[in-house]
Amino acid sequence: MFRFLFMIGLSACVITGCTDQRQIEKLGFTHSVGFDLIKGEGAEEERLQVTLVIPSMENQVDKKKQILTTVSKSSKEARLKLSQQSDKQIVSGQVRNTLFGIALAREGLWKHIDTYVRDPAIGPNVKLTIVDGNAHELLSKDYPQHSLTGRYIDKLIEKEIQGQTVPEATIYSWSRDYYDDGIDPVAPLINSLRDHVRIDGVALFNEDKYVGKIEPIHSVIFSFLRGDFRQGELYMELPDEKKKEKEIVLLSSIINKRNIDVERLAGPQKFRVTMRITIKGSVLEYLGERKLSNDAQKKELEHAIEKYIRQTSEKLIAHMQKLKADGMGIGKAVRNHVSYEEWDKMNWDEVFSKLKVEFQVKVKIRDNGKFK
Repeated sequence: MFRFLFMIGLSACVITGCTDQRQIEKLGFTHSVGFDLIKGEGAEEERLQVTLVIPSMENQVDKKKQILTTVSKSSKEARLKLSQQSDKQIVSGQVRNTLFGIALAREGLWKHIDTYVRDPAIGPNVKLTIVDGNAHELLSKDYPQHSLTGRYIDKLIEKEIQGQTVPEATIYSWSRDYYDDGIDPVAPLINSLRDHVRIDGVALFNEDKYVGKIEPIHSVIFSFLRGDFRQGELYMELPDEKKKEKEIVLLSSIINKRNIDVERLAGPQKFRVTMRITIKGSVLEYLGERKLSNDAQKKELEHAIEKYIRQTSEKLIAHMQKLKADGMGIGKAVRNHVSYEEWDKMNWDEVFSKLKVEFQVKVKIRDNGKFK
């Protein structure tokens, strides 16, 4: 009797498994989603263009993809319209990246991200990326060396996050910074070139609106100012006031620590912020006349790097103050320095734009690559 019941149970499991396999073949797993702002036909009304990239589950050898696009008033309406274009049931559980065109980002992203936050089928770790251009055109374009565009972009951004050249931005982290007091969200910025996609810096926001960017050459120094990290590389061309030629330095295996001190100044809502940056790293490339085996000359190079990072940081903070985009979270340090009542009454955008910020940078060269 027991053997009979066991065989019935086993048969039920096998049959159930076969049924699930057939259902999976009928599903369209969305990998990447693009959002763009477009003008309505013959009217000033604006519409949302939504693009889905669905990798083929039937032919893994050819790695074909299905691209669906529609125009609608909201993302949920778009999903209904896109479902009518496909022979598969479109599901969102495997979404890895959401790309927003820069025109839409300038208008504000929260109402579109809010839909993702509410959807239980979409995980909080879905990446958020801004396209300097049109997200639909970037996702629809074929890149000869990469058959699946969505996965290519996903891996590109993941690699750059590890190298500290772009910040990690997910649905969760972007929403957290949007709602948190004293910090504005940031996100990776990309664009499409002839046959590849390129990192184009860091997108800066004031609340949920894109207001400007950090150039790629300064993105690692922006990471110094944003918080602690381990592992990264910084390429520098250090000007030499005595000579016309520049020293070229590549600092690798970087360990960065950041501390913020806040001092109240005379007058209402006036503060001085001192940001202390401590950097340790290895010199993997040096083109100059200093002898790094000489301790005195190595110390001179450390001071030259400190000066370069301090001056670049001053330019970055002036740029962000002009845009009123506190992507470094200085406001969180000020908020912790004042009472809740004072912070609640404070217009942080205005205070931040006039804030006095000083940088103290300490650089330690641990070694010259394999040479200790």
